This record gives sequence, structure tokens and C-alpha cells, in this order.
Amino acid sequence: MKKILIILSISFLVTSVTAKHTQGIPSPNELQIITDSIQNRISLIEKSSSEIVERVERIERTENNYVGMIVSLISVLVALGLLIITARNNIRTRNILETQIEEQKAVNRAQLRPVLHAYRTGWKEKTGLILINYGQGPAAINEIYFERNGTKAKSISELINLKAIDEDIWWDDKWTFTQNEYFLHSQQKEPLYMLTKEQLIKKYRKSEKESERIIKQVRAQRKDIVLVIKYSSLIDYDNQDGGQEYVYEMALDVKKKGNESLTPTTKNVG
Repeated sequence: MKKILIILSISFLVTSVTAKHTQGIPSPNELQIITDSIQNRISLIEKSSSEIVERVERIERTENNYVGMIVSLISVLVALGLLIITARNNIRTRNILETQIEEQKAVNRAQLRPVLHAYRTGWKEKTGLILINYGQGPAAINEIYFERNGTKAKSISELINLKAIDEDIWWDDKWTFTQNEYFLHSQQKEPLYMLTKEQLIKKYRKSEKESERIIKQVRAQRKDIVLVIKYSSLIDYDNQDGGQEYVYEMALDVKKKGNESLTPTTKNVG
């Protein structure tokens, strides 16, 4: 660009000098003067051209710097936008996964929840109460007691006095809950109490008629007795803050309405 400006300036200068002296032939002194003048003008033109080129280059560099800054700024904004979008997607994905995990845990807890139930057994041949876990998961039994009119007992023998019926006899089996906890597996059965005619006849030498009378009197004393069982799922056993305790109640009196139903109530532990 600089060379182009010099060439154009020299052409203009020569043209103007030639036009000025076309009317006569210059003397040697005039030629020297003209030559010096041309050289001076060429130097001025070169200097001016250099300044112009430097200005143009500075302008180009400034423009390039501005363009570079704009490109860099756009790149930073694009990267920041992508980072924000990625972070939001990660948070959304994590929330979805956490929800799915919690739902699956809830399903697993529901599937493996223990369901305790007690049922009476026998008629003339025996009288007893059997505890069973109908659920799919093991139960952690926290407390078992019998209650009548506000009086609590850990064993049925504290509320039904066999010695008052016949001082020679005793239970075939009875459970006195003294543990801090007891684990009952799925479909596992445990007798809470049992008295059989066979045992009365063989062990205590009672007649068949006496044995049936004793069993009938034991059943009569079950009136107003309620069985209470407090238990929790073994899945929540190590996480008592978020677990639940289930309370199962059953009236032992056969004639009491609604005593057959399993209606456990729940409360939050802690």
C-alpha cells in the first residue's frame, strides 16, 4: 500500500512539473532545482505514506483486537450457557434418580413388611393362642403384653390363675416376654399360651370330663383380656428415626365383636 501511494504521488509530481516547463527547455540549474524539489517531495510523500500506513495498521490491529475480544466474550458466554444447562440437567437427573430410589425403597418396604396376627386354637381338646407372621419380611417385636381393665401382664398366667381352677395343673406352654426385642420370621409361629386335654390326662391324671371342664373354665376367664403386640419391620430396625412401629390388638374373648379383625394402627417412632 505504501509503494502504491509513492508511485501515485511521483506520477502526479512529474506530470505537474512537465506541464509547467513544456513551454521551454530548463537550464542545468533549473534541472538541479527541479530534481532536488522532486527528491524532497518524494521524501515527504514517503514520510506521509509511512504515517498513513502505520495509522491503517493501528486501525486494523485495533479492529482485530476488538474482534478477538468479541469472539472471546461470545465463547465465554456460550461455555457458561452450556455449563448452566449441563448443571440443570444433572440436578434434574439426580432428583429423578433419588425419587426413583425412594419409591423403590418404599415398594421394597411394603413387600417385606411383617404382618403379625394371633389366632385362637382348639375347642374341647385344647385352648391356646398362636402368634404368626403372615408378612414377607421378619418382624422385630418390641413388646408383647396382655391387658385387662388397665392391668398389664407379660404372661397370660398373671391374668388367668390356673391354680384357682385346679391347684395341680399348669400350662403346657406360655410365653413371658422379657426380651428387649424378639425377631419373628415370615410364616414363623410361636405359642403365646397352650393348655391341652391330652396333657391334663397324661401328666396330671385328670379324667376326660375333668379336663374338658378345666379347659372350659380357662376360656371363661379370657373375658375382657386384650393382647397387645408392638413391633416394627426389620428393614427399619437400624433406622429408627424413619421407621414405624405397628401396634396389633386382639380381644381374647370369642364372643367380643370385631375381635377377629386385624386392624393394626401405626405411629412414627422417635
